[in-house]
Amino acid sequence: MNTINFSEVGGFPMTTNILGKMQTSYLLTSAFGNIMGDKSIISGCTAAGSNTTDGVVFFNNEVFEFRGGLTQSKVVIKEETEKLLFQNNTLNPVIKTRYVTFGTGIGAIEWAEFKRGFPTKDIGSLIQRIEELEARPKVGNIPIGLIAMWQRPANEIPEGWEEETLFKGKFPRGFDADDSGADVVGKVGGSKEKLLSESELPVISPINGKGIQKGGEFGGSGGITLADNGTGDYPPGSLIKPFGGGQPFSILNPYRIVHFIKYVG
Repeated sequence: MNTINFSEVGGFPMTTNILGKMQTSYLLTSAFGNIMGDKSIISGCTAAGSNTTDGVVFFNNEVFEFRGGLTQSKVVIKEETEKLLFQNNTLNPVIKTRYVTFGTGIGAIEWAEFKRGFPTKDIGSLIQRIEELEARPKVGNIPIGLIAMWQRPANEIPEGWEEETLFKGKFPRGFDADDSGADVVGKVGGSKEKLLSESELPVISPINGKGIQKGGEFGGSGGITLADNGTGDYPPGSLIKPFGGGQPFSILNPYRIVHFIKYVG
């Protein structure tokens, strides 16, 4: 960087030229703002209730003091000029102070466009995370946790995948918030076997208004007529009424509730 040696003996020539070179030197530091990018928050500018604190921002290749206050949606660049009395007794505008603060008007900028940077010391860890992601199988950014069906032997499962044991012997069932049996991801249910109860048997009704006569002809109505079968168990003409409740019974296979997702990348 540029330097000026003020310690030389013999009377340093403090002129406007020297002061100009000093100003040029510190103006060069504004270039560091480009490391974070345009419309960046370098420091401060934190929310404190309905207000935003003071800080430093970078905009349009210039580092600005940020004067906080009541948080608003837009900010503006303001410039204050201070006049100094010269040796010829004239006041001249020589000190200009530029800063960013909340406000509206010509050239106003959306405050939401200013983004906070991060310490450059964190770049190393970010690079490591990127390298780990890049080292994964190149299969199109498959989200972690995606469950797929694999029809090859388990010892042929590709790198980056492993067997999901939660679904051994089970079928997945789609999530449904309106179904009490499917409204929680991970819920399990179903049965491999079902023993029917009497109330679950279908209703047996007469055929065409007639019953079925065992050991004889069709006849009667409203039930099944059993003729004497020689054992004496049923008197001739005995009537058995329709039975069974006709209630539906579950035929669900064993299942586990999941979200079905679709990759649309």
